[in-house]
Amino acid sequence: MLHEGMYVRTSYNTGPYRITHITRGCTCPKHLDEINNHGNAQPSAPHTHIMAKRPSDTPRHHTYHLNGFDEETLCSVWSSDRLYVVSQREIDLFHST
Repeated sequence: MLHEGMYVRTSYNTGPYRITHITRGCTCPKHLDEINNHGNAQPSAPHTHIMAKRPSDTPRHHTYHLNGFDEETLCSVWSSDRLYVVSQREIDLFHST
């Protein structure tokens, strides 16, 4: 299970990110489906929305949104995107380069 303070990266080569907030149990449809269906899109499978920051960011820096992930599989309910948990050792290596 994901938790605040945990680090993740994406399958599309972004991150690492430090999770700052998690919203669970959402069933909102994929944003483009909602637009294309004029607000009448079907609900999605239950998923999690994550707010995160890069490890080197100060509190005022940009917040990143990682939306629509199944928390058990870490796969997107909308696409082939995936999250990977990043260990503290990997974060330390990232900062030493």
